[in-house]
Amino acid sequence: MCFYKKDFVLKCAALINPKTKERDMKTTILVLQGPGMRLVGTEPLIGCDADTLETRLREEAEKLGVQIAFCQSNSEGDLLDFLEKRRAKAPRVLLFPTTLALNGLALRQQLRLVAATAVEVHFDAEQAKGSILAPHCLVQLTGLSGAIEGLRLLARMEAGAGEGVGTAGVARPTKTLGRRRTTAQAREETATRPRKTLGRK
Repeated sequence: MCFYKKDFVLKCAALINPKTKERDMKTTILVLQGPGMRLVGTEPLIGCDADTLETRLREEAEKLGVQIAFCQSNSEGDLLDFLEKRRAKAPRVLLFPTTLALNGLALRQQLRLVAATAVEVHFDAEQAKGSILAPHCLVQLTGLSGAIEGLRLLARMEAGAGEGVGTAGVARPTKTLGRRRTTAQAREETATRPRKTLGRK
């Protein structure tokens, strides 16, 4: 099951408390966490458990003046439903795909269909290297510091910028913020790059 607050609860609260309505006008960044994220404290790259990660992200979001909505599930379908319900707003997504980085074909399609602007965060170097989601994300980051950096990046972006995915679902070159591109990213960019014709039609 995917745990998140229902929209109607927020709307009812806004009728009672005007400050709630004001908060609802803030940018909301979706935090999607894939299978096994409750056990990330065992991963050496993160240096903290899942509860500490969530607390740090909420504290940073408060500083940035944005809201975050969490959805963690061991089922890919729950993450798809969560994205679909927010598709009208071209969502910004802080994505912790875990193993879905290697086999999340449906999640990759959903990111494209909802025109999501996503930052991919990993705690496993092998998953990051082989990620099939990378061409549809702005950048790949690692660990707790990477998660905070990704949240800041998404918070600074203009609403609906959609830099991670081009028109008609064609992936744009992924930004790496000075990091080396993965082999999968390089192949994707080569396949979508216009061919030179040297003046020939």
